[in-house]
Amino acid sequence: MKEQFQRQFAVVASAYLEYLEKADLSGLLSLFAPEAEVLSPLYGRQSATDFYQKLFADTNQSVLTPKDTLVNADAGTGCIFFTYSWTLANGEVVGFDVIDYVKLDKAGQITFLQIVYDTVQSRPAWEK
Repeated sequence: MKEQFQRQFAVVASAYLEYLEKADLSGLLSLFAPEAEVLSPLYGRQSATDFYQKLFADTNQSVLTPKDTLVNADAGTGCIFFTYSWTLANGEVVGFDVIDYVKLDKAGQITFLQIVYDTVQSRPAWEK
């Protein structure tokens, strides 16, 4: 069962990074349960749909470099660690390391995602 969850999480994490980098809203939202929420340091707590619509509206380009994944099969959770090079719609470019804490339901859909990173560079660029 733990190995099955680890494989499932790896598939979800890979697809998540791919869709996020491409700003593929429909692909990304297909990974989330309908009631899923995202907690972001810049945007606060929102539905996954609202969050990613706003993020993609604020984004010109994203380049993601995966670093690691960590899985807690007993809790149905995992973390995706990656570097995010973010070109905002206003032309500002910021780069930072991110950890996305992800909770999956039994069907393998994301029910909660918390984004953790230092906003010292991104917040001023985002607020312009």
